[in-house]
Amino acid sequence: IWPREGNLLLSESRARAVAGALAEKLQRPADAFAVAGLGPDRPVAANSTPDGRARNRRIEVLIEAGKTQ
Repeated sequence: IWPREGNLLLSESRARAVAGALAEKLQRPADAFAVAGLGPDRPVAANSTPDGRARNRRIEVLIEAGKTQ
């Protein structure tokens, strides 16, 4: 298991990659997406098992209807 700082960097990198893919696919500027890497701060499962760690490697996308920049 990585140290907290490494997990945060990896989480942020994953979030930026997803935002970049969405921006390209939806033809929107990259800054139209708010990105946050939460690393180990919001697990959905225990990190003590391989299955739990796999479940915690996730991306969550929140779409706010009607919100403009």
